[in-house]
Amino acid sequence: MLMSVESYKNSLNDGRAVYYRGKSVENVAAHPALGVPVSHASGIYRLQQDSKYENIMCFTDKKSGKASIFYKIPQNTEDLVVRHKLIYETTRLGRGQFNIVKAIGSDALFALMYVS
Repeated sequence: MLMSVESYKNSLNDGRAVYYRGKSVENVAAHPALGVPVSHASGIYRLQQDSKYENIMCFTDKKSGKASIFYKIPQNTEDLVVRHKLIYETTRLGRGQFNIVKAIGSDALFALMYVS
């Protein structure tokens, strides 16, 4: 299931104790420094909800339905080409700012699957 931008931001305030430079942070998304990466990551959630980009941002999983294509496990060369296009396009739409949250995070998960 896909999260909306609002759901994503709300999920960051789940009762965890968050500290930045020794000070407690009440709302991560609204924090002057921590809110920057939250805003950056929100761009991916925004694109997933936009019908114009849905075909490159989402896929349908047989078990859970519509999901982020960042988490589609590559099975063949075509899947890797689709992933390349996804990362290229999200970087282009982010005006050259690479979305490390989803791209590197999902790459790390895939790597762990293969080595463990």
